[in-house]
Amino acid sequence: MTIDHILFLWDYTDPRGSFYQYDGLDQTIIHASLVRPKAGVFEEGATPPWLLLLSTPVEVVVLGLYTSDEAHTSASDIEIHETGFAVATDGANLLQ
Repeated sequence: MTIDHILFLWDYTDPRGSFYQYDGLDQTIIHASLVRPKAGVFEEGATPPWLLLLSTPVEVVVLGLYTSDEAHTSASDIEIHETGFAVATDGANLLQ
């Protein structure tokens, strides 16, 4: 879920209601996608298991998403790292 420029991730099956919050952007998040990275884009051994793509009115930002345990992960086990990859959208609304 997003509210303005803040992304919230949570495990809705966890009765504790733990969640992760990312607020590293200045612009309103209009779309988020979770994808597997393409081979050869990142350095050997530094490839994140997931990429989180966040679209705003001015850019698409690529973040690395890591989890401590792929089998059962709660929101408290999530780490998001900035990759430095971003591309301007030139005002186009990107949905998928």
